[in-house]
Amino acid sequence: MPEILNANIFTLSAGDTWFLGIALGALAVLVIISEWIRTHYGWTGEITRKIVHIGTGLLIFLAALRLESGYPLVAIGVFFTAFNFIAVRRDWFRGMHDTERHTYGTVYYPAAVTVLILFFWEHYKPALAAGVLVMAVGDALAALVGKKARQPHLFYLSADRKSAEGSAAMFLSSWLVIGLIYVMMIPEALRADRALSLGIITLTAFFTTVVEAASSRGFDNITVPFAAAWMVHFQMTQPADALIQLLHGALLSAIVGYLTYRLKFLTLSGAVGAFMLGTVIFGIGGWVWSIPILTFFISASVISKAGRRRKEQLDDLFEKSSTRDFGQVLANGAVPGVIMLIYYFIQDERLYLVYCGVLAAVAADTWATETGTWLGGTVRHILTFQKVETGSSGGVTVFGTLGGAIGAALIAMAGFLSNATFFAAHGAVPIIALVVTAGCIGCLLDSVLGATLQSQYRCPVCGKVTEKIIHCGAESHLIRGYRMMHNDSVNLLCGMVGGMIILFVSF
Repeated sequence: MPEILNANIFTLSAGDTWFLGIALGALAVLVIISEWIRTHYGWTGEITRKIVHIGTGLLIFLAALRLESGYPLVAIGVFFTAFNFIAVRRDWFRGMHDTERHTYGTVYYPAAVTVLILFFWEHYKPALAAGVLVMAVGDALAALVGKKARQPHLFYLSADRKSAEGSAAMFLSSWLVIGLIYVMMIPEALRADRALSLGIITLTAFFTTVVEAASSRGFDNITVPFAAAWMVHFQMTQPADALIQLLHGALLSAIVGYLTYRLKFLTLSGAVGAFMLGTVIFGIGGWVWSIPILTFFISASVISKAGRRRKEQLDDLFEKSSTRDFGQVLANGAVPGVIMLIYYFIQDERLYLVYCGVLAAVAADTWATETGTWLGGTVRHILTFQKVETGSSGGVTVFGTLGGAIGAALIAMAGFLSNATFFAAHGAVPIIALVVTAGCIGCLLDSVLGATLQSQYRCPVCGKVTEKIIHCGAESHLIRGYRMMHNDSVNLLCGMVGGMIILFVSF
């Protein structure tokens, strides 16, 4: 595990003190010059912001090569995180910020760099350098090439529009940047196994490109540095067979993503999300961790398609369709992915149970919704037990409740079959029962949230109550709940509850 807050990071030499002053001065001059160019020559804020972005990244990269202590960079990172937050709020230095979308990307970037310094400065500077430079150079070129392309091939994976030309620039520049880091900072990896290292370099460039394309509203300033740093850290700390497993995991995830997209189980954005999630989970955990999430994904996709015809009658009510998009993949898979990354750093086997608990909860929720809709039956409000219309948020049925229990049991059995030794060592029957119980409780909480906090709208045209913000071509009016508590948010909380129950019982 990376050493956090190592004492050496705060040992400040005279040379480092001078560098801190010079670096802050250079960054201040760069910001002032970019603002002057924007106002006097009419350059767009996008171009001047990327100039600052590239300059900052190169400065941090040089500092990682020269400085004895990481304290100057921590100080700079904290300063610019606070300063940029104030500047965005008060609309200062428009040449630095994304005035078109009004995001906090310039706040996220120094914050992310500060975290990487604290984690990786002492022993893993190449990982730090990769996180900083890929974002500074790759992301900047992606934005600039995308803007300058005459006839860009545009696509949406999230809220932000991206271009194929920009993504190609991101991949090529990231590949060169990471290759440079290998040559300058970890040449022993290239000497040990050049083909394997080139494979990891290529995968890192591709993975960070996909992460950048899928991120929106400035969050790529967090996700891209973390993704690049993790990939290089993996190379530096894992044996060759683990690196091969990571490459195989990425290839398998790409194949699964493509096939599920072709079968219309996932949208394009959903397939991209599945690739990222599968690369992390299979790459780190192998089949032991992959089988439970594959069981959830395959069973949920099949049962969603099985009840598609009946559910089509309720399309006006549900926010999402049976073909899952990026938001749905993250709502169900983000927490398992984070647990996998935590396990990568702390290697506590009990996290496997927490992981299964999260998947059991989202599986139970999916199975309950699909079987309840498909098989029908009397729908009752989960809190008042009064009859409500089919498709109503917070409505439950007998068939749906039984379906939820079956979904949770499938995950528990998948976890047992893929990791039988661990289950047997801790009592297989009690653990299976715990996972099923956690899944069912998470599913019930999902219904409670749906009945109380989840956003519900009324269409101004047809008068129907729906989860959709836009209905009959018009903007619906919020009549209950909170806008941020949409279907994906509720599903995310459902999974978290399933994991937290096991966390409290097992730790």
